[in-house]
Order: sequence, then C-alpha cells, then structure tokens
Amino acid sequence: LRRNGLTLKLKVSQYLKRSELHVLEHLVHISALSWVLLAGAVVLIYFILGVLAYVTDDPNKVIGAVASHVFVWAQVVSVVVSLLLFNKMKWIFSRIMKMGLGKKFYEPGVQIKDEDRQAQLDLFWGSHPAYVVSFVQFMQFGYAMAAAILLIYWNEIDKDGVFPAYAYAVACALCYIAFVTVMANTLPRYTMCTSLGNLVDSSRLAETVAHFRLEETKRMDADERTLAVSSRRNVGTASRDSVSSTADGEAISQLSELIRTDTKSLRDVLTVEQKEQLAQSRAERRMRRKKSNSDSRVSMMAKMKDGDDNASKSSATSSKVGFHASGVANDGGDIEVRQLPPPRPRRKRRKASSTGVAFMRSFKEDGDEDADAIPSQQLTVFDISALEAKGNYDDEDKLGSVNQDDDESEEEKLGFVASLKMTFEEYSLSSKYRLVSGVFGTLLCFFFIGMRVEVLLLENDTLEDPGNTFHFNKTTSFWLVFTWLAMMIIESSFRASYFWKSHPEIRYACALDLILAPLCLALFIWAEVERCCDLVVIDAETMESYEDADCCPQFGTRTYGSVGNIEPFTSLIALRVFRFYVGRWIAVKLGTMPKKPEKHHDHHHGHHALAAEHGNITQLWEKAVSLYPDVVKEHGELSGQLLKKMLGVRGSLVVLGDVESSGAENDDEL
Repeated sequence: LRRNGLTLKLKVSQYLKRSELHVLEHLVHISALSWVLLAGAVVLIYFILGVLAYVTDDPNKVIGAVASHVFVWAQVVSVVVSLLLFNKMKWIFSRIMKMGLGKKFYEPGVQIKDEDRQAQLDLFWGSHPAYVVSFVQFMQFGYAMAAAILLIYWNEIDKDGVFPAYAYAVACALCYIAFVTVMANTLPRYTMCTSLGNLVDSSRLAETVAHFRLEETKRMDADERTLAVSSRRNVGTASRDSVSSTADGEAISQLSELIRTDTKSLRDVLTVEQKEQLAQSRAERRMRRKKSNSDSRVSMMAKMKDGDDNASKSSATSSKVGFHASGVANDGGDIEVRQLPPPRPRRKRRKASSTGVAFMRSFKEDGDEDADAIPSQQLTVFDISALEAKGNYDDEDKLGSVNQDDDESEEEKLGFVASLKMTFEEYSLSSKYRLVSGVFGTLLCFFFIGMRVEVLLLENDTLEDPGNTFHFNKTTSFWLVFTWLAMMIIESSFRASYFWKSHPEIRYACALDLILAPLCLALFIWAEVERCCDLVVIDAETMESYEDADCCPQFGTRTYGSVGNIEPFTSLIALRVFRFYVGRWIAVKLGTMPKKPEKHHDHHHGHHALAAEHGNITQLWEKAVSLYPDVVKEHGELSGQLLKKMLGVRGSLVVLGDVESSGAENDDEL
C-alpha cells in the first residue's frame, strides 16, 4: 500500500481474492502448455510400448502389463508431485518473508527494478511461476483421461488387466481426492507467492483500487444525500425564534421565503427604483441582441450586393424589397451586407453544405462560376452533387471530418516489404512460434516415428492388427519422417542466418537444432540402408538357384530386420523442444544476453478485446481497468482515455455533425 501510494483503508484481502480467482480461471481454461505436455506423454508411451513389443517374445502380454502399471503409477505420481508443489510454495513464502522481498522502499509511482523482480522469480522452478499452473492442469487433465479410459474399456480391463477393474477405479478415486485436497491448500499459497513482494499483479491491484474508489464514491454520495435530508428536516422542525436569533438564521429564513414566492409576487415586492432599474437592464440586453444569418441568406445578400440585374428585374417586388444583414426586410432601402468576422480557426474541420444553399444556387446557370467569386467567410464551400441526393445526405457527408492520418496503419506507412519483415520478426520471437514449432514440428515428428515403429511391427507380423487404429502404410510413414526432419533443417538454417547477429539466444538454439536434426536424419537413412540383404532362393532338390529375390527394394518399402537397433534412436528428435531454453541459458552464461525477468501474469492471457466480453457496465469497466493499468494510472479510473480504450478508439474521437472533430481538449467532456 505504501509503495503504490494507496490508502490504508484498502483491504489487501480483496486484492488477494481477485488474484486467486484469476489463478482459478487459468486452471479452468486448459493452457496450451498442458495440452502439449499431455500429448507428449501419450506419444512417449506410444513409442515405448512399440519398442518393448519389438524386444520381447510375448508383446501382447507385456504391453498389457506395462499399460496397467503406467495407469496406476501415473495416479500415484500425481499425488506425490502435488505434495512437492505444496512444500515448494511453503518454502517460497517463507523465503520471501526472510529475505524481506517487497520491503524495499520505492516512492509511489516508481517501477520495481528488474533485479528485484528476478530475485523472487528465481525461487520458482525454471524462474517461471506459470509452470506450476501448467503442471496442475496437466495432472488434472490426466485424471479425467484415466476416468474416461475406465468407463470405455471397463470390460476389457476387467478381463485382461493385471488387476480387477474396480481396483483401478478405487485407486483413481482415492488419488484424485488426495490431489484435490493438497491443491486446495497449495493454490492460496501460490497466490500469495505470486501477488506479494516484488511480484505485485498490477492488473488485479488496479481492479481492486478502482472497485474500492467506486464504492467510496457511492458511499459518500449516499452520506451527502442523508445529510441533506436530515438538514432539511431539522430546519423545518426548528422554532422561528431560534432561527431568527442570529444573522445567519435571518438570512436563511428570508431566502426560504423568497424561494417559496412565485415570480409575479417577487416583482410586486420591488420598489419603484428597483423596477425602473430592472426595466432598463432588460432594454439594454434586448438592444445588444443580434440575429444570426444562415448561409443561404448571406449567399443571397452577397449576390445582390455584387449587382445581379437579371435577378432584380425579373420580379417587381424584388426591386423594392431588400434585406439587411440582420435578415429584416427593408422596403426600397439600400441593401447592407455586413461582413462576417473572420472565422475561428478550427483544425481539420469541414462544414457540410445545407440543401437550401445547394437548391438556391441551382437557379443560376453559371452557379459554379459564381461560387468561386464569393468570399469564403460569407459562404460555405459545397459540392453541387448534393442536388442529386434527393434530400438526403450521403453517408460520407454525415461523417463530417475524419482524421485520415489516424486511420493509416503503421504497416501502410512502412510499406509492404517492411511490414512483412516486421511481422516475421515479431512472430519468430514470440511464444506463439515456440508453441507452434513444438506441436507441429517436434511433437508431430515424434508421433510419426512412433507410428513408423508400429507399421514395421505389423509388416513383420510381430503384432496383430486389431483394425481399430489408424496408421499409414510403410512408404507413407517413411517419407513423412524424412520430410519432417528435412524441413526442420531448412527452417533452422534460415532462422540462424536471419538472426545470427541480432539475437544470440536464437543463434545458439538454431545451432543445437542443426546438430540434432541432421543426426536423427542420418540415423534414419542409415537404418533404412541396413535393411538391404543378399538372400538367394535355392531349390533344395536340384540345388539349382532360381532368380535372386528382391531383398533391396526402394527406400521406404524395406521391412527386413523389422525395427532394428538403429531407427529407435531417431526418437532423440524429442529433445529438440528444449533448444530454446538451452540456447537462452547458454547466451546468459556467456554474457551475450542479459537475464530478463518473465512477466508471469501475462503468460496465459494477453490483452483481450473488450468487444468479446460480456457482463454489466460495472464488470466491463473493471475489466478495462485491469487491461489498461497504465491508462488508469495516468488519467484515472473515470477518464475519457479509458472510455476510448473500452470502445477500441485510436487517437481522437470522431464526432458527427457540426461538433469539433479534432477531439475534446479535456477528457472530462467525454
């Protein structure tokens, strides 16, 4: 509270409750990292079972036993990991208290230093608190998968499993109850470890402060109304003597009497001198009144001043009737056209021409030529195409003035090539690229390698095809693995050449990839070459050799030797997913890259558009406060800048009609 310049009335417990609710929202919405961990675990088990089936004599029995033990031990390990997380959070919170993290004094408004944030982040595994949430999601999703497997394959498990089916169900239920109990005590400690000290969540704090100030405003407003009502009641019940006992009481009594008196009675109370003074002031105000001229009258008077003889002779009354600048008819008098004062400079504003002006100008055959001779301060410039609008404005005329510079995006200014380059760099350096590369690159290639092992086992009759699973044939599976490994090499070569000098962590990551991917590709090709044999078919009776059997078919179709001892090592490609973290670690250790703290609160969710949010106005306002804490800090919770962020407006607001379109000078006007 002292660091952020907040009042001591603010309840920190409300801030912690909002932070914990934010953590629970992350748990409900399964993150991409949890999906990747689950898919990676399934593919790893798939590959291991295939290798075990190749090296054992009774693969069906071994696979069933291994799957049963994996099912049981996965539940037990989840409980053990949850206990480790609980003890880890307790240790981190005690370290925060002992190290005095968060007690270093900062002036209100001063940002916390990166090294202070990093000191608290280093207490977590991998210096990233979001990994804890991902692990909890992974284990939670694992229990759901286990329950689904039991419900679907209950009869098969009860018949062929190592343990009865009910034993698996009891183990799953007990482990899940223990897991939920431990997590119920772990998450509050995790919230305190990631929301106190040097890791204060500015978004949740802004929500809490805004809600507190809103409630304070409502309470003060209610107190003022209560005070006003009570004061009125006290004045009404007080005696006249007590009120008139002082000068203030007499003034209040006189004022209340005047308020209850109607206007006509008030004038009757005035003296003769006051009535004359009132009448004189009213006359002076009327003399100073000036009637404004419309554009049509100003245009018509300007044409008549320049001497339009044809128009004056066409009508008998027009030669006798003139118009003053005030718009009042003057029979037979000279027409006086008063020059308008120079207009007030209004930046980037255009006035839409009225249909009356356009209709009047249509009477003149040479109206377009006369329009240029009329001074700009007497007539608003318009477009003659308004006559074809049939009395309605076009949509473009309704908009008034639009600042085109605000609509131009940064990509249009820089050009297509520069924009494409900027987009490529931003995407290549973002976490989205790492996720896509891990899922559609490493994980998918690892899955193809596991499928390749299954295909070779089926081709050599090591396993019986149950017919309930999908897999490619031997040729397609071979070329899929080959293509994916080759694309990894090409992609890493391009990224290394592009970011070699500017980003050392990418340089080291690509170097590791260019070692691992070619190694796996070489092992994969070597295993296919070793499947060639020199078998000769000989007739046992005549000892005459027939034609040599084709034991060296084309690449991708060879099955001699089944899986072999070389191809399983291509699974090392799974280590490719760690290249980004290892490359960053190497860059930090070599001193070519500073160690930057992670922004753990924005790991799961970025800035969302409020257009997709639902709720009442208060909930949307609180959401905007949490999404734009910088705007709230600079302009306030009830500022026009926050309103523009909620509406998705960039720059100045565009106002329809004759209102100034360059934006309000004061945000309170919004």
